[in-house]
Amino acid sequence: MRGVPPPPGNPSPPSLREPIVRTVAIVLALTAGVTAKATKAGATWFGVRGPECPIGACFGPLACPGCGLLRSTAAALQGDFALSFATHPTGIAIATLLVGAAVLHFDILRRRVELPSHRLWRRRGHRWFVVTLLLGWLLRVTY
Repeated sequence: MRGVPPPPGNPSPPSLREPIVRTVAIVLALTAGVTAKATKAGATWFGVRGPECPIGACFGPLACPGCGLLRSTAAALQGDFALSFATHPTGIAIATLLVGAAVLHFDILRRRVELPSHRLWRRRGHRWFVVTLLLGWLLRVTY
């Protein structure tokens, strides 16, 4: 019956819906990065150019901390680290975080439960994303 809580001695298994959605999003991001044709001018997928940054279009690419990050991450995922660093210094770190997030979420799905250590590593990944993005932006602005 729906809506009836399980007996006290038999807790219901945790839902895997959220980790599945996160894993699919990460795999899609990795797939987009690997299939993109990244150049200094922009990234294209099957001949279609990627999105234009509205902040970068209005104020210049140095005004936006994320301008060039999509191209840079795609280049890093494809192994072109020179183009990745030239486009945005943070791309290599973001690509590494994406691969790490995929491993983490596949482990959650394998175990069928999200452990406290999984949540800890996910939070650390979020913090590293913000820190590397801001440091990469500062590096772009100063050099």
